[in-house]
Amino acid sequence: MHTYRADIGAANDNKSKRKWRWFWGVLFILILIGGIGYYQGKKYLLDGLPQLPDKRAMWDLNLQPNMTLLDKNGIVIGHRGP
Repeated sequence: MHTYRADIGAANDNKSKRKWRWFWGVLFILILIGGIGYYQGKKYLLDGLPQLPDKRAMWDLNLQPNMTLLDKNGIVIGHRGP
């Protein structure tokens, strides 16, 4: 015959709460690391790109957006646009 213990439910409840705290804590840390990684990656990869000209100025000059890709010696690798 099993004995009744009043503290068994409380002990199991604490384990459940502890699991949920771990879950939310790990999720928060992963989201935080992902956000910092995204910000730093974006800053690192897009830092050296030149600014695009204003669309209104291009419209006034009747220019369409285009881009020329050059290597480190100035030789054209590719061209995009008209």
